[in-house]
Order: sequence, then structure tokens, then C-alpha cells
Amino acid sequence: MSGARPASTPTRTDGVLADAVLALLASGVVLLAWQPTYAGSGWWIAGLSASFLAVMVAVAVRDAGGGGEVVTLGLFAGYLVVAGPLARGSLAVEGWDTVTDGIRGSWEVWHQLLTTHPPVTAAGPTLLPPILTGLVSGGFAATLALGSRRPAVPLVPVALALGAVLLIGQHQAASVLGVGVGAGAVAVVWLQVRAARLEAEEIGRDPARRRRTVVALVVVALCGAASLRLVGGDPVEDRYVLRDGVRPFAVSGIVTPLDSLRDLVLSDRKLLQVDGLPAGHRLRFVALDRYDGQSWTADNDTDPVRDDDRFLHVSETVENPAAGEVREVTVRATRYWDRPWVPTVGAVQSLGFQGSDADLGSDLLYNPATQSALLPGGLDADVRYAFTAIDTDRLADRRVEGSAAYDEELRDRLQVLDEVVSYWSIGAYTPMDALFKVAEGIRKVGRYSHGVEPWEQRFESGHDLRRLTDEFLLTVPTVGDEEQYAAAMALLATRMRIPARVVVGAVVPRDGAVRGSDVTAWVEIRAEDGTWGTIPAEVFMSRKPPDRLTAGGPVDRDYQPPSDVEPQLPDARPEQPADREDGPDADRDRGAAWWLLLPSVLLLLVVAVPAAKWVRRRRRLRSRRVSARYAGAWDELVDHARDLGVDVPVSAARPGQAAVLEGTLPLALEADRRIYGAGDLDPGDADAFWELVRAELREMDAVVPRWRRMLALLDPRTLR
Repeated sequence: MSGARPASTPTRTDGVLADAVLALLASGVVLLAWQPTYAGSGWWIAGLSASFLAVMVAVAVRDAGGGGEVVTLGLFAGYLVVAGPLARGSLAVEGWDTVTDGIRGSWEVWHQLLTTHPPVTAAGPTLLPPILTGLVSGGFAATLALGSRRPAVPLVPVALALGAVLLIGQHQAASVLGVGVGAGAVAVVWLQVRAARLEAEEIGRDPARRRRTVVALVVVALCGAASLRLVGGDPVEDRYVLRDGVRPFAVSGIVTPLDSLRDLVLSDRKLLQVDGLPAGHRLRFVALDRYDGQSWTADNDTDPVRDDDRFLHVSETVENPAAGEVREVTVRATRYWDRPWVPTVGAVQSLGFQGSDADLGSDLLYNPATQSALLPGGLDADVRYAFTAIDTDRLADRRVEGSAAYDEELRDRLQVLDEVVSYWSIGAYTPMDALFKVAEGIRKVGRYSHGVEPWEQRFESGHDLRRLTDEFLLTVPTVGDEEQYAAAMALLATRMRIPARVVVGAVVPRDGAVRGSDVTAWVEIRAEDGTWGTIPAEVFMSRKPPDRLTAGGPVDRDYQPPSDVEPQLPDARPEQPADREDGPDADRDRGAAWWLLLPSVLLLLVVAVPAAKWVRRRRRLRSRRVSARYAGAWDELVDHARDLGVDVPVSAARPGQAAVLEGTLPLALEADRRIYGAGDLDPGDADAFWELVRAELREMDAVVPRWRRMLALLDPRTLR
């Protein structure tokens, strides 16, 4: 009886079963980190199957007395058997070629994952990463658990696999916190179980072990639940992933439709046949959001807010959330669409090529941030493709605030545009309102020409900075077409601290046949909530042709602010009717009516005018937009000065008005800085600005007699 096992000692079967189950749980948590990368459930089934088979192999080899090297060799051989057919996309096994294809596919698939927008279709070689993850996190962990007496050793392959998945995966992990809590919980439980079992094998079972294990499990569950509750399931995604260091496809050197817009319009050939898009809707060719001083181009990593602003490959579906109407569109390219850009609409959800061109989908590149697609090899004649998209085309609203995510470096290089902005934005209350005023001003003085006629040839194409300034905005006549107008308008918006980009596309006609004459360009600006709004070409572009008789040599345009305002002439006094009654009785009746009306007029002046001014002051002080409060405070100062008899030019800019009001220049500059600044405005600072204005008003009142102040209170001329 001396050789019998004590009843309190755990059996080996119990330990093997516990290690196998916990290895599968740990592997499942690691595989969960792949969820935001893949579409469907095929990757999950493949990874769990590989993990289960790997654990079974580890248990069988260890039970037969084999070591870890035997398990590793067996898992490697099994992986090669599976990898070859998956990499080839065929179940046929063709000897050594299948093995080499599996090795090559195992190497190339990682780059494919890093250069593809999620979610990736789980088919063929893309299943290899989850399979490898299952083999490492499940098989190697089980092997170490069954062969080592150190409690923490099996957690090493689990931690390495989890770190690799998080590095290769997406910024927007399904729940980095959830995966971390789950992995931590499994690790704590596995450590507790292994430590207790190893201790029992050496000194016997602890009677209180089960109670302590239950308490530890409860504590781990409570801590995990508290972490998820306090931190939430949507952590800040600013961690580093390997895709950040992978160089995407270089698109900045590709010729854009904006560069050849004039040729497209003048040729007027049929370019595309579009079905499924309503007439009058905009079909976008490409969005251009990088300007180098020579041209607007498409590029990668241009959006400081988003991390998917790259031209990467896409699978059958694209993770591209947006709000709007769903469109299902089919496009057929003609032989005259000899360019690599793939026209789309809004936020594309899926895109596929039809017929014999279906394989082109593997070469397609898409940028969700700019909603632009590219096929490096170009679209051949009669190539058809269909896509599903969420229509995000919305007109820009001048009442909203602009985003602060503009290109600061580009803005600093555009000081030459300041005089244009200052001239046309006079009287604007907000930066967005100023932008629309500038657009209206350019349309007012601009002229339209493609430079076709011999006398128009000096109105060249191109949108380098010299063409847009010295030969367009800053000269008379201001002549160009969609290329110059849209490119210049986007630069003006950037100078005004409003993010902008140029979009080239076409307005779809009724029959869906897009011709060169349908091609146009517009500007998109970014609002404070991150959405992009469209400013159509009609808002900032004139359609008036240049005057041939007065089209001499270019002359610098005078952008000096106007010194006075055009007077508003009253309407001509209506003629008295010929049959009106004359005589002393009529005069007496009119005199009586006048004396009856006079008290009402006096009462209106005494009560209504001060009340109206009080309401106006309250409206300015409590404006919903903080920037409007600054503008309202300055207007209150100007109106009060005019009521006191000071001749303040109404149409002048605030610094110009301050020149008349001694000592108010700092207030004018502060108001402009706050109104046109890019940062968020604090309502408390606006209240403090109002206090400064009130102090200035009191100083104005102190230098005039009391009767003048009373007249100012009753003066209705500044009510508007």
C-alpha cells in the first residue's frame, strides 16, 4: 500500500484536461482580436479549428512521451499541408509546387492585410493568419503547459500571439479593452490552477484551495466587469499599428482630371454610361486635397482626423459608415475614359467589376476619407463595374462652424490672398459667412473662358499659384474656367482656416451618358462635426464671357476697402391727385389730424425705440454662436457712436471704423481675431469682451451732455 497515490493528490488526467481547456480559451481570446480585420465568420472557424487540432496534437504527443520539438514539427508539417491549397485558392495538390506556393503565400499575406481596408474577405490565403494564430496560441501554449512545471510559461506564446495580432490589426479594434480583460482573466485563472496543482503534487492538496479558487474567480470577474463599465468598450485608438509604417501606393504623381479638365470639356466625347443615379446628381471622379504650389493632387495621409485616409486595396465590402440614401450604381467606361480614376458616388460600401474583368477588383485602391477610387492599370473600353454607396452629397451651410482641421502649412504660404479675403468678407459675422461672401464677390467680378478663341489664348489652363493669383484673382479681367475657379476657391477657404478640397466630377444627364461637357469641378468644405459640404461651381464661378472690346492687357485689381457707401436714394414723391380738395376747411382737417397723430409719434419715440434697442442688445449678447457675440458687441459700439453723432463708416472693416473711434483699435483687432480664428471660443471670454465694450460706451457718454445722450437713446436711425 506504500506505493498507492494519496487520495488528496490530483490525477494527471485532471491536469491535462484543465491545461487543454484553458489553452483553447486563451487561443479564443487572442483570435477575437482579429474580429475588426475580417468579414464573416470563416476566419473564426478556421482559427478555432486550427487551435483545437493543435491542442489535440500537443496532448497526444506529450502523452506518448514526445517532446516539444516533436509537437513543433508536427504543427509545421500540418500547416504546410493546409497553406498550399489556401494560397493557390484550389484544393488540388500538385507536389512541391503546392508547398512552395504555401510558403510564398504565408509571406505575402501579411503585406496584403496591411494594405487592405477592413473588413478583409476570409477566403483563400487571408485565412492563413488566423490559422497561424490558433497554432501558436493554442498548440504551443498547450505543449509548454504539459511539459513545464513553471506556472507562467504557457502564457508566453499567448502573449506573443496577442501582441502580434494587435500590431497587425486595425486601429479600431472591436474592443482592445475587452480582449485585454479577457486575456488577463484567462491568464490569472490559468496561473491559479497550475500553481495549485503543482503545489498539490509536491505537498498535497490544500483543503481551502477550492474556496480560494472560487473567490479568485469572483474577484477577477468583478474587476473585469468594473473595467468595462468604467472605461467603456470604445477606448481611445491612438496606438501604433504596423500599417502606419507601410508605404501605400503613391498617387500624388498621377495626372488628375483637374489637370486635363479643359481638354475633357472641349472634346465633348462620351466618357461614361451611368445607370442608377438620378439626373442632376454629381458623379465624383476624384477628390484633391493636397496642394504643392503647382497643382491640386490626391495623396495619402492628408486627413489629420481619420486614420483610413490612404489608397489601399478593398475586399468585397468596405467598412465606410455614413448617413444618407443608399445608391446602387452601374458604370460602363468608354474608350475615351483613358485615365486610372474610377468614378463613384459618396461612401462606397462595396464595388465589383463584372464579366471577364472581375479580376480587376484585386487591383482596385480606395480612399474612404476622400471617397476616391483608383485602378492603377486604368479602365479599358467597355469595362463595367457596379457599386453600392451611401449618398453623402450635401450642400454646405453658411450657418455652421468650420472644422479646425485645416492645413496650417499651406495656409501660411497663402498670405498673398489676404487682400482678396479682407475685401470681400467685409461685414461677415462668422468665418463661414465670410467664405460665402468671398465666393459671391469672385463670381461677381469673374468671367468665364476656356481660351478657345485666338484673342482668349492668354487665359491659359493650369492652377499653379501664379496662375491663380497674378493671372486670376489679383488681375483685371479675372478670367478662367472650372479649373481656376475651384482651385482658387479651395485656397481661399484654406487661408480663412476652413478645410477645403477640390472635387472633379460630372453632373449626370437624364440619359446617363456622361460627356465632356458634363464635367465640372466643385469645392467641398469641412464643418465642425467632421462632415463635408459641397459648394457648387455656380456659387463662386461666373458664366459671363470676357468682353473682347475691353480685354486689353492685364491690370492689377484694386482691393482697397471702399471709403464710402453708395447712398440709398428715397423713392420719388408721388404726385398729388388732381381732384384733391383745397381750401381752408381741408387745411383745417389735415391740421387736426396731424395734432391727433403727434402724441402717438412722440410716444413711439419715447417707448418703442429704446425698447427696440434693448431687444437688439439682448439678441447680440445671447447669440447662439459665440463668434456672433463678438461681432454684436462691436456693432453695439458702432451704433452707439453713430447715435451720439460720430460719423462712423458702416461698410468699412472694423479696424477702419476704429480709426474714427479713438482708443478702440485693440477692441476691433480682438473682435477680428476671435471671429476669424480657428480655435474654439469660450462664452466667458465673449462676456468679458462685452464688459470692455460697456466700459467704452460709458466713456463715450461721459464726454457728451445729458441732452445729447437722451437724443441718442431716442434716435431710430441705427435700428436695422
